[in-house]
Amino acid sequence: MAFTHFDDYQKLLQGHFGSEQQTPVIYAVRVIRTDTAGAHKKKTLLVLNATLERPRWVFKIHKMKIEKDMKFEIEKSWKLEEVTRIDGGTEDGDLDFVLYFGDKPYKWTSLSVPSKLEFIWCILQCCREHLGFAPQTAGVDMVALRLTATTQNFERHHALLRSMTTFGLGDEIDDGPGEARSFLSQKETEDVEQLLGQFSLTVGDTQELQTKLDQKIHSLEDTNIEALLSTENEVHKLLDGLNDVYEELQDMEDWLDQHNFELNRMRKEVEQLEWENHRLEIQAINHRKLQEVLEAVLTQLHIEAGDIATLKNPIFTDSPSLQKVIRAGKALDAAAKLQLSTPLHEVAAVKDKLSELDKLRDNYSKQVARQLQDYFTSQIQSAMSKQVGSSGGGFELSGHTQIHEAFRDNKELLLILKALQPQFFENVRKSYVSSMSRLIAREVKEWIPKWKSSLQKDSVDSKLTSLSSADSQALPASATLSRPWFSRGLNSVIGHLTRERQFTGNLWGVDKEDLQVTSMLRDIYDTLWNDLKAVLEWAGKGNCCNLLSMIVVAEKALASDVPAHATLLIETCSNALNLLNQYFDQFVGDQLAWVENLKIDIKRAGILPPVSRFPLFALRLQQLLINERSEAADSAIVKLCGAVFSWLEKTASTREKYTHLCLMENYHHLSIHLKKLNMPAMEPFILQASEGFLLHRDAYVNWIIAAQFPRLWEFFTKLDLLLQRVAAEDIQFQSSHSKAMFRKVTKSDLSSIEKGVAQMVKRMAKHFCKEEELLQPTWAYLQKYIVEKFQHFEEIVARCYLHERMPISSSEIAQAIQRQAAPM
Repeated sequence: MAFTHFDDYQKLLQGHFGSEQQTPVIYAVRVIRTDTAGAHKKKTLLVLNATLERPRWVFKIHKMKIEKDMKFEIEKSWKLEEVTRIDGGTEDGDLDFVLYFGDKPYKWTSLSVPSKLEFIWCILQCCREHLGFAPQTAGVDMVALRLTATTQNFERHHALLRSMTTFGLGDEIDDGPGEARSFLSQKETEDVEQLLGQFSLTVGDTQELQTKLDQKIHSLEDTNIEALLSTENEVHKLLDGLNDVYEELQDMEDWLDQHNFELNRMRKEVEQLEWENHRLEIQAINHRKLQEVLEAVLTQLHIEAGDIATLKNPIFTDSPSLQKVIRAGKALDAAAKLQLSTPLHEVAAVKDKLSELDKLRDNYSKQVARQLQDYFTSQIQSAMSKQVGSSGGGFELSGHTQIHEAFRDNKELLLILKALQPQFFENVRKSYVSSMSRLIAREVKEWIPKWKSSLQKDSVDSKLTSLSSADSQALPASATLSRPWFSRGLNSVIGHLTRERQFTGNLWGVDKEDLQVTSMLRDIYDTLWNDLKAVLEWAGKGNCCNLLSMIVVAEKALASDVPAHATLLIETCSNALNLLNQYFDQFVGDQLAWVENLKIDIKRAGILPPVSRFPLFALRLQQLLINERSEAADSAIVKLCGAVFSWLEKTASTREKYTHLCLMENYHHLSIHLKKLNMPAMEPFILQASEGFLLHRDAYVNWIIAAQFPRLWEFFTKLDLLLQRVAAEDIQFQSSHSKAMFRKVTKSDLSSIEKGVAQMVKRMAKHFCKEEELLQPTWAYLQKYIVEKFQHFEEIVARCYLHERMPISSSEIAQAIQRQAAPM
C-alpha cells in the first residue's frame, strides 16, 4: 500500500507512539533520503511528535522505516532543539529540502510540495510557541507556505498546538515546600509595605495593627466594587466592539483565503502557459536543427546526374570509359558508406533516396561484375592460346607479365565492387581463380617434361653413390651441388609463386589478409604440388646424388629471406624437403639393411666389403656437398658408420680363430680412411677403430706366438698368475711349476727356435691381405714383442728358480729372429 500524505497513515503512526494526549503525532512526511552527491537512497518517513514530560513538552523528529506488514521502526531520532537551519529549496516547485542538525546537513526529497511545506510549517510553529526560538531559514517563503497548505490541514495543526499549549499551562505546578504563590498585585504589595512603614510595632500594638488592616481592606473592597460597577457598561461596550472587530477580521481572513486560492490558480495557469511556450520554442529549435541535418544528409546522398547515368549503364571498353565508371562507383560508394542514425532512416525523403541508391548499387554491381568476369576470362583464354608464361628457353617457368599489366587497371574497380556488393566481388574472384588455375596447370604440364630433360642430362649413376655397389670409380666432375638443374627449376617455381602472390594480393586488395591470398593461391596452383612431387620422385628416388642436391637446395630456399606471410611458398618448400628427406631416409634404410643382412666368411677375407666401401661412400657424399653442409648427409654417414662397426664386430665373432686378424685389419683400414673425411662426427669412430686395431694386434701376436710355442707360453702365462698369490721362492715347490717341469717345458719348446720362428713367418704370410700392407709392420712388432717377453721370462726365472737359466737367452732369440727372412 503506497502512502503519500500524512492523512493516509496518521492513525497508524499515532497507534505506534501511544496516546494522543501524552505523545501526539504533529506531522509526518514521506521522503527519499539523498546523499551529498545527489544519489537517491531508499524511501523513509520523517515524523514530528511531542512527548509530555511535566512541566513541559519534548519535541523530536524521527526517521522511521515502514515494514511490509505496515509496522514502523525508528531508525534515528533528533531533538527539535538540534534543528539550527531549514533550507526549503531553490525553486517553488522543488521537492528537496535540507534540515541542519547542528552543523550536519540532511537532505530529503518529499513526494509532494504541500507535504514538504506543511512539515516545515509545523517545525517552525513548535519552535516558536513551545521552545521560544526559531531556526534559520533559507528558500522558505512564509506567504507561499501559508497559501500552499490546505485550510483543513492548518485548522487541524492549529487546534492540536493550541490544545498542547492549554494543556501544558493549565496544570498546577507544585513548586515545592517553602514557596507560596503570590495573589497580590504589585500596587497592592506597595500599599501594604507603605502602611506597615507608618508603624513602629511593638507587642502591645498588635491589636491596633489588625484594626488598621481591616479598615484598609474594607476601604479597598468598597473602592473595587464601585470601580467595577462604574466600568461594567464600558466593559460591555468594549466586548461588543471586540466581537464586531473579530467578525470583520474573520470576514477578512475568508476573503484573503479566497484571494490566495485564486492567485494560486492563476500562478498555476501562468506556469502552464510558460511551459507550453517553452515546449513550442524547443520544438521550433529542433525542427530547424532537423531541417539542417536533413539538408546535409540529402546533400551527402546526392550524386551528380552524369554519374547516375553511368551507374545505370556502366559500360567500359577503354581507359576513359573505365575511369568514368570508377568515378561513378566512388560517388555511389561514398553515399552508401554514410552512417545514418536509425530515426533518419524513417524520414520519407531519406528513405526514398536510400531506396534509389540501393537500386543503382544493385544495377551497377551486377553489370560491372559481369563485364569483369568476361574480361578476365577472355584475357586468360587469349594467353592460353598464345602460350603466355611458357617462355625462358623452354626451361624456366616465367611470370604472366602481359596478364598482370592488363588486369592492373581494374584494381580500383574491384575494390569499389567489394565495398558495394561483396557477393558479386566473390563471384568475380572465383571466376579469376578458376581461369588462372587452368592457365597455370597447362603451363606447368608443358614445362615439367622440359625440366625432366634437363635433370636427366645432369643425373649421376646411382651405383656410384650406393654403399652396396660403391667401387673405386671416380665421380664425374658434374656430380656436385654446383649443378644448377634442380636449383634453377625450384627457384623458377619460387619466383613464379612470389610474383603471382604479390600481384594477386595487390589486385584483390588483400595484401594484409594472408589467409585470403593463400586460399586463392592454393586454388590457382592446385595441380602444382602433384606435378612437383612426381618430378622429385622421378629424379631422386634411389639416387643419393640427386637427393642430396635437391635437399640442400630446398634447405637453402627455406633458410633464405622468405616472407613469413608467404604461406603457400613455405608450404611448398617444406613439403618438397619433407618428401626428399623421406626418400633419402629410405635410401639410407636400404644401405643399412644391406650392411646388416650381409653374410661373409672371414677366413683370409682381408678387408670386408662394407668396411672397404663405407669410407669411399662417405667421401663421395662429401664430394657432392663440396663446401656445403647437409644435416641429412651427416646423419646418414653417422648411422651407416655405426652400422658398419656393429656388423664388423658381429661378423668377426663367427670364426674365433680369425677374429683378431679380421678386426685388426678392418679397424686399421677404418682408422686410416675415416680421418680423410675430416668430419667432427667421425672422431668417436676413429678413436674406436684405432684402439680396436691396437687391441686386436696385441691379441693376434700373442695368439700366433702361443700357437708356435704352446707349452712354453702356457707355462709362463700361468706362472705370472701364480706369482700374484704365491711368493717367488715358493714357486719351485708347486707341482705344476717345479724345477723339473721348468726344465722339461723349456727344453721341448726351445730346442729348435729358428725353426719355430720360420713357421710363424710362413703362417703370417698366409693370414694377411696384400692391399692393407699390414704384414711387415706386424712382423716388426712381433719381433719386438717376443724379445720383450723372453726378457720377462728370464727375469721371473731368476726370481723363482735359483741357479736355473733359460736354455736360450733373449739376445739369442733376437739374433735368431733377425736371421730369419721377413715374410712376403
